Amino acid sequence: MPGISLPNFRSNLSTTKFTFPFLERLSKHYGGHAVTFLGISQDDARSTTKFAREHGITFPILIDDENGYVVSNAYGLTNVPTIFLIDIDGTVKMSSMGFDKKDLETVGAELAERKKISLAPLFRPDEIVPANKPG
Repeated sequence: MPGISLPNFRSNLSTTKFTFPFLERLSKHYGGHAVTFLGISQDDARSTTKFAREHGITFPILIDDENGYVVSNAYGLTNVPTIFLIDIDGTVKMSSMGFDKKDLETVGAELAERKKISLAPLFRPDEIVPANKPG
C-alpha cells in the first residue's frame, strides 16, 4: 500500500503550476498517518519557497541537488512534473508524467484505500480540467 506521494518538479513550468494545487488537495485530504507527501524541486531554495507560497503548497518540499539532480536521476526522470506513488517498502506503485486527470484520481483512490477512508472528490464540478497536460 502507498506510503509516499513524491512529485518531482520545476516551479517555472505551466504544467507544474497547474498540477500542484490538485496535489495539495490530495495532501490535505489524505496526508498524515500512513501517508507522506514530499515534493522534490529541481529549483533553488528561494524559487521553491516562492512557488510553494504562491500556490498554497503546505507539504514539505526538498531540493534536488542542482549539480547532478541525484533524486531525479535515481528515478530516471525524463519529464517534470512526475508523480510517484511509493509503497512503504520503497516499491514504486505507480508513476505519472505531466498532468493526467485519471492518474491523479487513481492516486486519490489508492490513498483512500490505504487510510481506509472515503474517496474525496479531487476535481470540483465548476472546474474545467483537461484529461491531460504534458510536462
